[in-house]
Amino acid sequence: MKKEGTESKCCKCDATYYRPPSNRGEYCSRACWYSSRPKVDIYTRLWAKIDKSGGDDSCWEWQGAILKTGYGSINEGAGLKTLRSHRVAFESINGPIPNGLHVLHKCDNRKCCNPAHHFLGDAKANSDDKIEKGRDNNKGEKHHNCKLSYADVIAIRTLKQTHSGKYLSELYGVSQAVISNILNGKSRLHG
Repeated sequence: MKKEGTESKCCKCDATYYRPPSNRGEYCSRACWYSSRPKVDIYTRLWAKIDKSGGDDSCWEWQGAILKTGYGSINEGAGLKTLRSHRVAFESINGPIPNGLHVLHKCDNRKCCNPAHHFLGDAKANSDDKIEKGRDNNKGEKHHNCKLSYADVIAIRTLKQTHSGKYLSELYGVSQAVISNILNGKSRLHG
């Protein structure tokens, strides 16, 4: 079978490959292209994407990619692990983070990369810090997937005396399993 395209030599590894007409590249593969790019130290890339214009005491916000969780992200390199930018900033000033420890924010700004705003703590300290600062909002009515208010839960418990679970599930737009879990004390224990 004849290969389509122009026979070419890779600029990186000298391998012969067939370049399709739509491809103007000079490399046989993405790996050769990545390996030929100039290597820039992760810390150089990191600090180039941090806005320190507010001064030493302010939050230094990450200007690069943001994860769904709100934290900044930076890759170790092509095809390598994605890291959280505040952890890399902390390490660049303080050295490696010991295993099992988290980098916590004094300022509660997930995009902040100012090492002066960070401190180390284990999982329990991280959880305690979250609760102390009122960010433990993933329960009951405050949960992002919550469909029922506390008043709805109380009404469901009252209406159960006279209505079926099927009727209640249709009335409140939830499954019968949700209604059953509420009535049996398996979820929404406090309203």
